[in-house]
Amino acid sequence: MSNVAVLPLSRGTLLIVDDDQMQRMLIGEIARRIGFCVDEAASIEEAASLVERNLYTRIVLDLVLGGHDGVEVMRHIAVSGQNPAIIVISGFDERIRDAAIRFGQSLGLATAGELRKPIDIVRLREALLRDVSPIAQPGPGAAGKLTGVTQADLRSAIALGEILPYYQPKIALATGQVIGVEALARWTSPRHGSISPAIFVPLAEDWGLSDDFTHLMMATAIRDAAAWQADHPGVGVAVNMPVSSLGDIALPDRVEALLGRAGLDASCLTVEITESIRLSDDVAIGDILTRMRIKGIKLSLDDFGTGYSSLSSLLRMPFSELKIDRSFVMTSDFDAYAWKIVRATLSLAREFGMTAVAEGIETLPVAAMLGDALCDIGQGYLYARPMSRSALLRYLAENDRRETSTLPARSAV
Repeated sequence: MSNVAVLPLSRGTLLIVDDDQMQRMLIGEIARRIGFCVDEAASIEEAASLVERNLYTRIVLDLVLGGHDGVEVMRHIAVSGQNPAIIVISGFDERIRDAAIRFGQSLGLATAGELRKPIDIVRLREALLRDVSPIAQPGPGAAGKLTGVTQADLRSAIALGEILPYYQPKIALATGQVIGVEALARWTSPRHGSISPAIFVPLAEDWGLSDDFTHLMMATAIRDAAAWQADHPGVGVAVNMPVSSLGDIALPDRVEALLGRAGLDASCLTVEITESIRLSDDVAIGDILTRMRIKGIKLSLDDFGTGYSSLSSLLRMPFSELKIDRSFVMTSDFDAYAWKIVRATLSLAREFGMTAVAEGIETLPVAAMLGDALCDIGQGYLYARPMSRSALLRYLAENDRRETSTLPARSAV
């Protein structure tokens, strides 16, 4: 048997930022055993100097550093041009440690967890070894991507119908069946190629083209949904409506006219409204939304929990559906606070007799959690990405042919 010692795998360099020498020694010893080179800093000044001169794969950061705090160190790291995984340690309670982690993430920093002092050695080792995907650094700004795209280009695209709805299925979590789709705008320009809706939708707002763009999407989606009703009855369509379009008192009548011309029942249309302003404070918006519901059109409050005056909007506006924002859904299997918000929102939807929709479902564990929590509808890449009308028709036909759905579903009670 060989007597040659096996050296630990090199895991890069760790920086420990803590004004407690005994803590630095303890953390450093554990880190060296599992393959880290270790630097230490007892103050924010030392930490800033080391970050400027060295590249780190992990930083263990105490939130209290004499007259300074760990949040200041995060700011130094964020502007340093490197992205080590941060491990927050503190004697403060979990909510404060968690807030520090979320602040770091908002700066674009990768995070590997938080630990309460005195440190649990097992949890420290797990955090040091945790596989952390680096957070993508911000790329060129939208303005750089918009070079050459003009107001005339966008106006022409709307007039010529270059902007088309792509459809993402909405799945009944109890059965795995498709019960509807959301229409999402896609633009492929002959001159500029594919242009992200994150770019052209705000441009439509800025250039006063939002009403024309929304009318195009609404009319096309209604015609498409009417056409597939014969083979797929009950598969409705949801169309996003910017709040800026809710200033026209004649809007409910115009939408009703589109439904009449296409021959689509009003119950097959859901209008999704993002809560970007205080909806409940606007009398005209209340008029328009109430009349839409009277005409049989469903209303969805989109991105719930991230907008303004959420509870007041539920109280005063006749929404029939509540969409839980993807930022909570996507992290709910590992973020305890996000999951608390999801469960509370589901409970709120039930109290108001509203359908609950979770968007951004990408994994089976999240789908299972939502099913067990009695969420009604799921939407996300786990089921399908947005697709063209022709691709959707193939998808719906295949779904109809399945005798037993293979999509995640909760067991019937």
